[in-house]
Amino acid sequence: MVPLTAAGGQSQGEQSQPDLKLIIHRTIHQLLDREEERPGWYGDPLSTTWVGLALQAHDGHSDEIADIANELETWFDDIQVAHGYQVAALGLMAEFFQQYDRGRPIYDEIQNQFFAQIDEEIARREESDGPDTAQFQFFNSYIYLYCTLAGIKAYNRLDEYREFLAGEVEGQRVATWTEYDRMAFVETVALEIAEYDAEECRDVLQKMRRVDEEDLNEYELIPLVWFFQEQQDAMRGALSEEKFAQEVVDEIRQNLWQRLYDELPFELYLADEIDYEFTPDVQQLALLDQLLGRLDNTIWVFSTEQLEEHKAEIAEEKDQTIRENRRRKNIIEVGSAMLIGFILVDAVITYPPSASFMDASHFVQGITVFLLMHMEWRLEDISQDFGLTDSVPMVRDVVNMVEDRNWPAWILRLLFGLVGAGVVGYFWANIQAFFITF
Repeated sequence: MVPLTAAGGQSQGEQSQPDLKLIIHRTIHQLLDREEERPGWYGDPLSTTWVGLALQAHDGHSDEIADIANELETWFDDIQVAHGYQVAALGLMAEFFQQYDRGRPIYDEIQNQFFAQIDEEIARREESDGPDTAQFQFFNSYIYLYCTLAGIKAYNRLDEYREFLAGEVEGQRVATWTEYDRMAFVETVALEIAEYDAEECRDVLQKMRRVDEEDLNEYELIPLVWFFQEQQDAMRGALSEEKFAQEVVDEIRQNLWQRLYDELPFELYLADEIDYEFTPDVQQLALLDQLLGRLDNTIWVFSTEQLEEHKAEIAEEKDQTIRENRRRKNIIEVGSAMLIGFILVDAVITYPPSASFMDASHFVQGITVFLLMHMEWRLEDISQDFGLTDSVPMVRDVVNMVEDRNWPAWILRLLFGLVGAGVVGYFWANIQAFFITF
């Protein structure tokens, strides 16, 4: 598998791959700067909070984070909560202020309004026996569901709302199972409320194994990169005894980073006019910026030529593994056949059958014939395992002839059998004496 994440200690001169962080990280910040309407404000409270959380994953952005905190406080002081997005924004803001300064009064004030709105929503649903008449229906949005979880966790109250969130996850799974950008957030909530239970991790991974990186659209790409990068350590820890599951997580994550680099023209996004149907929004840019800010090591990406070379190397490694496994299998089978043949010959000579029935030498000849025919049966595999088909043209020609037409193989087996019968007949006295002595 392509080692897209490499140790940060390697110098650029030691690698021929470009560093994804160096290529797009600065570009992301430039794109976010273009979305900034005024210092610390990105159009709405939810987008602004996403950016604030992303900047908290970096060093050296204290002034920008302070501007965001001031803007969010100003927005909070002026609102009356009347829309679902406002409740979701409060949840994400709770996480932001928990990390930034939980001593600020706004941290406690958000808690009061946030949980009051959630409790009212839950009560309305219970009274109406469903979400159809609920005021906000903000739980029906995968983004809002994730933001709600963020707020609940910011105040350490997950146990109180775990059952309700689990029900919301199941409802949204029905609607999002074919949309991976939505699944990224819904399955994150599922893992969090299950506290990364091994069974839940297997269930989520089973869903995500359907991901085909080549068929993803641009809207799904960044959320999936975010999901697998953020969740890989926890899922691999929960499934530490399941090597295959860990390899699946790492493989999908690496392939997604590579597809991200290949697919999205980040440099073109800075152009004044571009002819490209997809441009990441503030939320997606912030998610990606948050990932890159947290990564201490380098993310290597590969050119098409390098990927082809790597695939060839992987194929060669797999072929070598197959050859080694087949070689061991053939050695075991031939060795077992030799051992069984030895035991049978010893038994026939030690306890010969009645002379009126058949001479003992005939039994031994028959055993030898079948043994040698079995060894010839493995002749092709043995020749390939030890490289004879590559290094000796005559062996390769014989093997190819046997593969193309079936009758030469039976002729070879017959010849081996006749040779075996002749050898036993010629050396019968010596063979008999050896086994009697043995």
